[in-house]
Amino acid sequence: MSLHRFLTALGIRSIHHPVREAKQTMPLHENAEANWALFKDFIEEGTYQAFSDYPARFFFRELIEQYDDAYFILTKRRDLTVWQKSMTAFFTQFEMTLEIDELSTIYEDVNAQIQILCEMHRRKLLVIDIDDVSETNSSKIKSFLDIESSVELGWENKGSTSRSGLLSERAILYDTESKLPLQYIESICAPGKAVLSEYGWTFLVNDSNQFLHYQFGLQSWTPEEFSRAREILDTREAQLNERNVLYKKFVIPEKSVVYREYLPKQLRDQPLSEQRPAAQLSNANIPSVHYLAEFLADAKSYGLLYFRGDSHPNWLGAYLCYLYIAETMNRSLAASGRTILNPVPLSSLRPELAVFDGDLSTQLNSEFKSNLESEWGVVQPPGGFESLVRYALPASALQATHADVEDCYCDADRERKTLRIEHTRTDLPRAVVFRDSTSDFIVELLGQHFSHSIFVWHDGLVFEDVIEREKPDIVLHIMAERFLRAYPKTVAFANLFPKS
Repeated sequence: MSLHRFLTALGIRSIHHPVREAKQTMPLHENAEANWALFKDFIEEGTYQAFSDYPARFFFRELIEQYDDAYFILTKRRDLTVWQKSMTAFFTQFEMTLEIDELSTIYEDVNAQIQILCEMHRRKLLVIDIDDVSETNSSKIKSFLDIESSVELGWENKGSTSRSGLLSERAILYDTESKLPLQYIESICAPGKAVLSEYGWTFLVNDSNQFLHYQFGLQSWTPEEFSRAREILDTREAQLNERNVLYKKFVIPEKSVVYREYLPKQLRDQPLSEQRPAAQLSNANIPSVHYLAEFLADAKSYGLLYFRGDSHPNWLGAYLCYLYIAETMNRSLAASGRTILNPVPLSSLRPELAVFDGDLSTQLNSEFKSNLESEWGVVQPPGGFESLVRYALPASALQATHADVEDCYCDADRERKTLRIEHTRTDLPRAVVFRDSTSDFIVELLGQHFSHSIFVWHDGLVFEDVIEREKPDIVLHIMAERFLRAYPKTVAFANLFPKS
């Protein structure tokens, strides 16, 4: 498993223990001829470049004889005693009794035959002792394969550290001595954007914004980038205030910030950088900027706030984001003498049980999905990645409802449709809300606070022509934390509609 993970991290298409994928009939030795034909076909399909564990070890003789251009790697333990202890510790978890003396003879004999045959047929062979330090073995393997990389070999599947009595320790998903564990995990997951943790949570990785790099301080804004981002926000706020328009920007924290304790164990103790963009802007005390990290971390006692299988806040988390936004907005509106409505209480929402997959759980690679089934399948709900409570505003509680959207907005729609909501009360303020997917579950709630409101997908932008057209009293700008990375390259105001 360790070698398979390392090869994957080096960019090699690797598969571990492909007994099922190669359609092998067990036991292997009773169906050797048919199994070899099926395994050879599986190899030559070309989907994978590297094969570890069985059936590869069982068919070592056939592989060495037939693949003269292959690279063969034999992993062994420091000595027979260490191997025996490891085998015994691993299989006793499953209450299996081993004939350890007989197995030891086979183990030593196969290792010897592999080396003799490779020498006889002049094959490329590397023998490594997996008890050696990671740096040594990593260098040997990379040199053998002629690959340059800073990734180091991990050590997954240790029998000595696996504990079936704890859910989070039923499998060692990532284990490396590297000083850059994030790079190791990213490489294993690449090109996928989802990583599974031992706690049954998924997190965003390898995304185009490289958020985890910012979270752990591997990247940060330069002073010039921070100054540029602040200049954009100051310009936007000043120009809107001149028109008596209140501007508020709300940054929804990433799940990996709020739920650091459920990150993969190799990452959860990595320090949280205060130089990540959202923290820098929040610490600068910019009046228009509100970062919800502290609020949501404090609110976790009321229930899970993010989907385990998705990158976004769940329905309870979305409600709490709405509550924060509404209360913050109301304080500013009241100070300027504008009419306000109190936030909709949670008790007014209709709770119902829901099963949810999510944008991350559906992107897990086949190995992680297999881990879920083999190690945690018993606690996974049927029909989806997780079960939880969905909260919705019932029709009977709606005072503001959806209205038709003009063609010009429909023509300019981006990832989500533009939405317009109108209230029966005309004395309430008007609003323009620039949003992304973090707002999907709070549109209805926010719409109850305004006489007229329009919700526009923003791509990180604030659109001057929309503001000019709608004449709002308040402009809200809601966005996920990871998208702040690109803020120094944006503009204070953009245009949604093509210029005539």
